Amino acid sequence: MKKPITRFVLAAALAGAGIVSSVPAFAENVVPCEDMLSQLNEAMASAKLSNADKAQVEELKKKGVAECKRDKDAEADAFFQQAIDLTKKK
Repeated sequence: MKKPITRFVLAAALAGAGIVSSVPAFAENVVPCEDMLSQLNEAMASAKLSNADKAQVEELKKKGVAECKRDKDAEADAFFQQAIDLTKKK
């Protein structure tokens, strides 16, 4: 999987060459999706979820994994973060 820094460096190089007008502002905040997936798995292990919430977390995880496989870390991270937030719901 491509690392976010690679994308950032490529975008910066293209911007410097005048090919791209700017570097995406979110590029520096993207966490490798594999790291976010680990965080989600840890959160799931300790969470006490209702069946409905567990199903929703699993669906978000599934969507995140699909985006991660497509090297869409920012999109995957968004799904994983939503799932993590659900595990913290009381």
